[in-house]
Amino acid sequence: MAKKQSETLFLKGEIDAAWAPEPWATRLIKEGNGRLFLDERDLWPKGQFVTAHIIVSTKFLQEHPDVVKNFIRAHVELTDWLNGHLPEAKKMLNAQIQKETGKALSPALLDEAFGRLQVTYDPLRSSLLNSAHSAFEAGFLGKTMPDLSNLYDLSLLNQVLAEKKLKAVQ
Repeated sequence: MAKKQSETLFLKGEIDAAWAPEPWATRLIKEGNGRLFLDERDLWPKGQFVTAHIIVSTKFLQEHPDVVKNFIRAHVELTDWLNGHLPEAKKMLNAQIQKETGKALSPALLDEAFGRLQVTYDPLRSSLLNSAHSAFEAGFLGKTMPDLSNLYDLSLLNQVLAEKKLKAVQ
């Protein structure tokens, strides 16, 4: 269900619950009189779990490693900038939300939402592998657990991090 659909149905009282990313979860709480039933951070080591990845095909990676590395470099730099300039980043995000939806979010709502998330360039590999294992155990990935040992190639990310004198990720 699309974010806007779930929000509309929740606000109209036509659904009782929603699993939404921030800042939409906080918006449902603040504007929709919702309550936080489960903070997903409580389910994961150090409260960290994957929500998005940079993904390229093996063929593209082999043919254009420079493009991928430059994209990763920009991602690391943007992540570092965002974490170092959070008030400005929130204003920029809110301006884009207003442009896309016609309505900006209150600064207090954004502050609360950002209090529940962490922006990182670390793909948090173990959390995706744990999710895959749980999906397999629940019967969503077939009869045999897929081999995910080669799912990640973090070499270019770790090269960028080394260039920037930052800690490698696993």
